[in-house]
Amino acid sequence: MAKISAIEIVREQNPWWEDRDAIHRDEYVRNLDNSKFAWVPRFIENLEFEPAVYSLRGPRRIGKTTLLGYLIRLLIENNVNPRDIVFISCDSLSSWTELRDVLRFIVSRNERKYIFIDEASFISG
Repeated sequence: MAKISAIEIVREQNPWWEDRDAIHRDEYVRNLDNSKFAWVPRFIENLEFEPAVYSLRGPRRIGKTTLLGYLIRLLIENNVNPRDIVFISCDSLSSWTELRDVLRFIVSRNERKYIFIDEASFISG
């Protein structure tokens, strides 16, 4: 059986590239929408997506992935091209070189990208 490439994995993790409404079917976004006590951090209200690198860190299971899904939905709803929004869950990658290759693929074009990297601690080293 052929090994699936890291780029194919990322394509699967970004279904909104083909169907912008796919973000509404995301497990984390659906859970947020169905929660009786949905909470969105206040800093999101003032977040300006300026060219920068933001780091979101915290203990496991506090909602970081859910927040990323929320931000992706927010971008799509604000008419950002869904192909310029990239989610990479590193729990599906086996090495930093795979992550590097995916990032090179993503930024090979000069368009502005919104790149969300989740579960980076899954990659050893």
